[in-house]
Order: sequence, then C-alpha cells, then structure tokens
Amino acid sequence: MSRTIFGSYFRQAESTITVPKFMAGGQIVSDDASTPLRSSHNPAELNQVGVVILSFSRTMVPNVLSLHSRLVAAGAAVVVVANSASCWDLLSEADIGAVTAFHNGGFSVGMNFGVKELRRIDRTLQWFVLLNDDADIPDVYAFARINGLNSRIVSYSPDKVLVIPTTGSILRSFAMVPPRYHSVPHGQQDVAIPSDCYCAFSAVGIHVTLWDELGGLDESFPFTYEDADFSRRASNRNEITVLVAESDRAVHIRGESGRFHVAEVLPVSTASALRYLDNIGHLTVLTRLAIILCLIIRIPLTPFSRASRLPHLRGIIRAIGVVLGAFQPMLPEFDAV
Repeated sequence: MSRTIFGSYFRQAESTITVPKFMAGGQIVSDDASTPLRSSHNPAELNQVGVVILSFSRTMVPNVLSLHSRLVAAGAAVVVVANSASCWDLLSEADIGAVTAFHNGGFSVGMNFGVKELRRIDRTLQWFVLLNDDADIPDVYAFARINGLNSRIVSYSPDKVLVIPTTGSILRSFAMVPPRYHSVPHGQQDVAIPSDCYCAFSAVGIHVTLWDELGGLDESFPFTYEDADFSRRASNRNEITVLVAESDRAVHIRGESGRFHVAEVLPVSTASALRYLDNIGHLTVLTRLAIILCLIIRIPLTPFSRASRLPHLRGIIRAIGVVLGAFQPMLPEFDAV
C-alpha cells in the first residue's frame, strides 16, 4: 500500500475578478498581452486557479520554492508533488505542504495525484495549471488572464509547437530525427495553434470540465507522449489550444531526465510510444520491427547525443527488449533519485 503524506494548504482570501475576452478572425489575440492583468495585485486574482508543481530533480527545488511562494502570494491554490526522495527531503524541510506517494510513477501519475489533492482541499477551482519543476513563470499574474482566452487548454510552454505524433514521426524519433515543429508568430499576442498541433505540458492550464471529460492524464504513459495523447483526444473533441504571448510564457531552466537517466528513461519512453501507437490503432508486428530497426540506426548516433554513450547504449538495448516484450521498463526508483 502506498503511503501518502498530506501537508498543510496555503490560500489567500477569495474574491472575484472579471477577465476580458478578445477574438479576431478565428485567432485568439489580446491587445494587452504584453501587460499581464495585475489590477492592484489583489491576492484573489488567481482564486479559481489550482497549480500542481511536479518536483523530481533536487537541483530544481529552489525554483519550486520560488514558484510556490509567488503563486500563493497571488492567491492560487498550490500543491507540490515530490517524485523523488531527495526532493521530498528538501521540500519537507521547507514546510510548504508538499505531498508524495513515495513512488515515482512518472508525469501522468504525479500530476493526477496532485490534481486529486487540489480537489480535496478546494472543489471550487475552475483551472488546473500543471508545471514541471524546471519551468519558471517570471510573472505568475499571467494566469489571471486564463479565463479570457476562449479555450479550455492554455499553454505557457516556452518550447516549440509540435505536430501531434503519427506513426511516421514516432519511428523517426527512435532514429534521433528531430520532430516536426509548427512555426507561430513571435510577439505579444495569444495564438490559437492548429488542431493537429500541441504544446508540451511543461506549463499548461486545463479547464476542469475538459479534465473531467477526458479523465485526466492517461497513467499508462509514465514518461513522454502523455501530453500528446491528451492533446490528441482533446483535438478529437474540436478543442483548440491557445499559446499565450511570449511575455507570459514560462522560462525553461534545464531538463535532465533524458540526459542523466537515459538508460532508464529510453525504455520507459519506448513503452509509452507503444501505448500511443496502440491507442491510435497502429501497433502492429510490422511497426514493432520498424521501431527495432530505428533503434539500431540510433546506435552509431549515440556519440552525438547529450547523454553519455554507454548508458545510452544500455538504454537502446533495453528499449529493444521492451519492443520484443522481453524487458519490463521502470522509471528511476523514488529512493534512488
């Protein structure tokens, strides 16, 4: 049985704020995007927003603590989920009411866990904002505009806009071919991205109604493809993702999962890719053989990756084992990180 620790909950006094809406020619824009809605910095400006911060790397704990402090001061409900023992130790000392299941179940499990805790402490929330521990939000009051963006998925991701994966793009990724990106206008406007595209969930706001309709994140995706899968399912419901203006987006500090834990992460992401292909009805024997071929092509390319070569090779061998059903992948253990 998993152990669950629930800490204290921080919330400022509540009131309401009216957020204006803007629409122009099918693309959502806001004339004042360069000046995030602040009013008098009322702590209740974010009283409908619940934020889950997933903490995995101990080097990112200072960023987590900074985010927590600023979000609480702005009136948001905040839950920090520790997915590693090292983070849990530091967050416990900070006494910010962090929670943990003492298990590293990956992004989907951690975020779903955090959302459940948000709902336990406040059932009036209208938005769930999901943040990775390496995503900083320079101005947390950017979330105050979320109700005015005419969308139930609002991205604050600093990363490039991606095309929702297909069988071909997944195969290319195994061979270390860069993914396809969609170019978006630069500047101080919020943009509705094409329906066949998505933004990584490193910093994203999802309306509670859409979250419930889709059942949250699919926990069979422990690492990678969970955001693409959620976006694909949302797109099937004609949902449009809005990418906020550059001034309101997160700042990506540094991701380390793929680089420092490639021997564990690559086979797990392979399992996620198989799950995604199964969801779209393209997981066949031929597809499995094609993945193995792409992983073999990846071997001579390992010296050019960010990860160390030997762990990378170990990850490739394990990934091939996953495709063949001969290896059961696991993320780094909670106590090992």
